[in-house]
Amino acid sequence: MATIFPAYDWTREIISEDKNFDLMLLMDKGVDLHSFQPSAEDIRKISDCDVFIYVGGESDEWVGDALKNATNKNMVVVNLMEILGDKVLQENHDGNIENDEHIWLSLKNAQVLCDAIINALSEAAPAQAESLKKKFRRLHGETCRS
Repeated sequence: MATIFPAYDWTREIISEDKNFDLMLLMDKGVDLHSFQPSAEDIRKISDCDVFIYVGGESDEWVGDALKNATNKNMVVVNLMEILGDKVLQENHDGNIENDEHIWLSLKNAQVLCDAIINALSEAAPAQAESLKKKFRRLHGETCRS
């Protein structure tokens, strides 16, 4: 499960037609990342998923509670901002410095984050790990460092 479309789209490209994966997008079209609050049904879906990919910024403060109550204790969690670490840009909002949550806008970030998604999928589904990495390298050259 991915919370936002860019992460969903990257993951969809990575898994391609692999029938071993069932990918879901949490946020519907037109939903604002900055004000999203999950429904009870959303929390249930998160609770059961094998891989959960989210941005990890201020807008995702709700994620901690959702994951704390997850029934799937083997879930692989991917916090995209955490993966980027100090590569996350800073924004100045009226004198307040905040991390820029729009991390998907950088192609360099996309490469790093796709590698992390491949690693997460490989951890959750070890039998598909090598085929995911090979397919991604074939489609996108040697940009995959996993």
